[in-house]
Amino acid sequence: MIRKLVLSVLLVLCGCGGAHFRGPDFVNQTPQTDAFLLAQWASAQQTVRRGGEDLTRIRTIEHGTPPTFLVGDSRAATIQPSGLLVLSSPDEIPGMVRCPAPCDVSLAVAYSLWGKETVYAASWNQKPSDLATWLQYEFVSQILWQLGYDVEWR
Repeated sequence: MIRKLVLSVLLVLCGCGGAHFRGPDFVNQTPQTDAFLLAQWASAQQTVRRGGEDLTRIRTIEHGTPPTFLVGDSRAATIQPSGLLVLSSPDEIPGMVRCPAPCDVSLAVAYSLWGKETVYAASWNQKPSDLATWLQYEFVSQILWQLGYDVEWR
């Protein structure tokens, strides 16, 4: 009897712990709607499925090496945000946030910690079409990371 009661309580607690559930969507800590974030994720999935993304953009710029282009990967359609934190952070300077290690720059428009979070400068909330571009880039990187690609030079 007590065993059934404990099991029932655990099931209820697990079911009601919405704030801690890492479901298929985002942990949205921005003024943007979940629908807006999901639309950017869907665009990023399309980009990865289509291919053509430069996987070594930073290395190409910094070292003049030839780009390495992604061949389309249909597995992108199966990758979901799974509780990815998306955070709008106060600007350090206009349009930029401080980018923590292991970033190779100190300030960026946006950055991602793989599998954990994507952060962007809050001032971009006033420019949704530009914000969409930045989020799509970061979400492509998140999807590529989840698929096992090396995203160090993106």
